[in-house]
Amino acid sequence: MSRLSRLGATAAAVLVTWLVLLPNPGPLRAQETQHEPAAIAAAYLRYIAEFTTWPAASFPDADAPLVIVVMGDDASGVAGIMRRAIEAKGLSAQSRRIELRQLTPPEGGADAFERLRGGLRDAHLLFLSRSEHARWGTLRPLVAPLPIVTVSEIDGFAGEAGMIEFVVDPEQKRVVMHIDLEAVHKAGLRISSRLLGLKQGVKIVRSPEDMSG
Repeated sequence: MSRLSRLGATAAAVLVTWLVLLPNPGPLRAQETQHEPAAIAAAYLRYIAEFTTWPAASFPDADAPLVIVVMGDDASGVAGIMRRAIEAKGLSAQSRRIELRQLTPPEGGADAFERLRGGLRDAHLLFLSRSEHARWGTLRPLVAPLPIVTVSEIDGFAGEAGMIEFVVDPEQKRVVMHIDLEAVHKAGLRISSRLLGLKQGVKIVRSPEDMSG
């Protein structure tokens, strides 16, 4: 059985959709399928950008980009796949170009908090690599009041007020998004049922209904 077969129908479809957006898909497909979970996670990032509704004030005008801010060392390669695709031919979501920015966390200093705030000023999605696990506790109160989708590979992220956690099954090479809808709604955001309906790709870990009691 091929690696793509083991991904399951939904995840495989996401991966193929992602890859055909890139130039010269044949050679690149052979390269990226060596790191299938990263390619699938990168595809999911674009799906999240496409199927999230932000408050109208999040975009200053009709031409404003949808900004994904990346923080961390990108050991898994997810951000690198996104960056190569953008550089090669550009990517869009909701008829807006996607702009990827790398944010280097300031190390200490009295103004570190304000510098972090400045780096997130125009962000719509924040992607944290595993290397930022220790920093998430500091970032969490900063990001909480902002309409920013928080996504990470950090273990347990969706249980620590993060919105979307990428969880990889190492045997099946499958990526599942653990989504805390309560955290999403608290930030004034909405995620379309078209994303939430990916049965093999989504697990809701907390919903607003869970908090009704």
